[in-house]
Amino acid sequence: MTKMIILLLFHILFVSSAAAIAPPPNQDGCDQTSCKRGQPPVRFPFRLKGRQPDHCGASGFVLSCNNSNQTVLELPTSVKLLVKRIDYIKQRIQVYDEESCIQKQLPNLTISASPFTLIAAPGYEGMDSTLQNNSLFKCLAQHESDYINFGIPCLNQPGFYFKFVNLDFASGGLLNCSKVADAVEVPIGFTRSNIIDNNFHFNWSEPACGSCEAKGNGCRANLTNPLGIECYYIHRDNKDLHLFNMLTSTQTGKTLKNNLLRVEL
Repeated sequence: MTKMIILLLFHILFVSSAAAIAPPPNQDGCDQTSCKRGQPPVRFPFRLKGRQPDHCGASGFVLSCNNSNQTVLELPTSVKLLVKRIDYIKQRIQVYDEESCIQKQLPNLTISASPFTLIAAPGYEGMDSTLQNNSLFKCLAQHESDYINFGIPCLNQPGFYFKFVNLDFASGGLLNCSKVADAVEVPIGFTRSNIIDNNFHFNWSEPACGSCEAKGNGCRANLTNPLGIECYYIHRDNKDLHLFNMLTSTQTGKTLKNNLLRVEL
């Protein structure tokens, strides 16, 4: 009996201590989550559609899960890219096109309406982020070399090749071409005929949570702060404690009740 009481007291003290040093809970329903194990963790300024309430993320930072539980970033108006990595400290997100053909989605892209800016990937400075108005043309291929010299491999069709043209600087070469669609204010790097790497890097400047993350703190919205955000203390490295807190948050009452029954017996 004495041994059981000691164990019960130890359990109560351990739970109390853990609760005292545990991080304060994030906003309701805003705990970090992901589409599945191995996918990028999602937390403010991002939120995961269908799994976190609207207030968990900033405007324009909505992610979702596809049927394969891969993380998806949707850029305005309807460009969908898969998310490979999110660097919350450097405020960067790495994405890629599922079909390795970002050019196909450009007519639906309005990057200026999003909080993101295309940046050059490490080791590849050829990804020009300058925004430019272009038109996509479908052209009759008169020679095999047309596909190689002008065409976009992932769009080309037998007898035809496709290319983006900036009409402000177009000088001929469109005699056997017809316009398919306009691509307004798209990064020049996206319109190249042959994109070497299917990994694209975007950064964001606001919300500026990088300094919070660099200190190991969490970040969340706070409209009373001039910056619109606030840092808060959080234990991210102590995974055992985090797991313990998640378990005890739902099981403490049941466990204590069982222990009390054992003491009474």
